[in-house]
Amino acid sequence: MIFGSDRHQYYWKRPKDPLRSPHVKLTDKWGLDSELYCQILIKDFLKIFSYYDLEVDGIGFQQDNDPKHTSNCVKDWFFNNSVEVLD
Repeated sequence: MIFGSDRHQYYWKRPKDPLRSPHVKLTDKWGLDSELYCQILIKDFLKIFSYYDLEVDGIGFQQDNDPKHTSNCVKDWFFNNSVEVLD
């Protein structure tokens, strides 16, 4: 049985009972790829700095090594916009 009133879902089973498919809720992957990530950078990234009245100089941007973060499009965008990416 899956239940929850706090936006989290839980299931109950006896300790020795196996996990069964009704106990598992599948989720959809959002589908963010390098192309969409580049579009987000182009459209919104620098606007965030201007909104908060910040300069890009001196800002270090950190991200993990997910393939979308290390694509040529993303690397080129950071280079062309003088954004330092932390290793």
